[in-house]
Amino acid sequence: MAKPNNDEIIWQTLRVIGKADKVAIALKDISIQVCDVFMLSNKDRQRAHKSGQSVMYKRVGWSVFELNCAELVKRIKHGYYIINPKDGRELLQNPPKKFTKNYLNRYPAYQQYLQRTSRKKTKTENTVAKAHVSQTIDEKIDESIKNKKEAVLHELHNRILGITSPAFEKLIVDLMFKMNYGKNEGSSLHSRIIGDGVVEVIIYKDELHLDCVYLQANRNEVKKSIPEKLIKEFVGVLKEKGASMGVFVSTGEFTAGARDYANSSPRRFELIDGSRLTDLLIKYSAGVRVEQTIILKGINDEYFDNLE
Repeated sequence: MAKPNNDEIIWQTLRVIGKADKVAIALKDISIQVCDVFMLSNKDRQRAHKSGQSVMYKRVGWSVFELNCAELVKRIKHGYYIINPKDGRELLQNPPKKFTKNYLNRYPAYQQYLQRTSRKKTKTENTVAKAHVSQTIDEKIDESIKNKKEAVLHELHNRILGITSPAFEKLIVDLMFKMNYGKNEGSSLHSRIIGDGVVEVIIYKDELHLDCVYLQANRNEVKKSIPEKLIKEFVGVLKEKGASMGVFVSTGEFTAGARDYANSSPRRFELIDGSRLTDLLIKYSAGVRVEQTIILKGINDEYFDNLE
């Protein structure tokens, strides 16, 4: 059987998740079943990227990501998915004559995803001066890197929303450690879950615990912005804890009132929204890993000038 294209993989991925019905299915099992549908040989199943990850596993993973962006499937927890009983089930029951990735554009959630991750491309002339060829290639590489980063940021944010409260606590603590909070000599870090998706972290700056940094991380839906009221309550907790500094983390956004209050407050504290949180996770390699290292080489003009 011919090797499947991306459109076929996305469609069969949706069918496999749909067959599981109301039972969440693991990504690794989805990948196996999709490979079974296409009757791939062991060699094709095990073919790997330079990063060591299976090509088919990665392609199925991206298919699940695309379907999740269109809200045809839902992530129940890390690595587990279920069919969307409305749009996903309806598409399977009334499939198009030929499914392509472009079909996802009809779903508002997918359109919003595209608006976040893509930028409008301007038309360029077909012929480019030789002196500008390398620049054009560099621009394409930069654009590809940017699009990849934006896709990872979006996927990372979705992963955070899908994990359990204990896992969210561990993620925040790992980030603090990687940022060297709580690891310095004479300091210690304590954390606990104080509510559904709410984590409290106290970082003591001295051995006698006379001074501390208080952090509160809230895992909330993107559509629900943090109001000024919660920030005022947070400031009250800072006073109770005797903290000299504070950090309020939200996976969503803050209202204008919340930010205005933070800017005018005499207390020293920082607001970190979902966008900045994912940037920090990538910067300090918490929850992400290096897949590939690419070395690009160009002509050393200075070297050749010195030859003459």
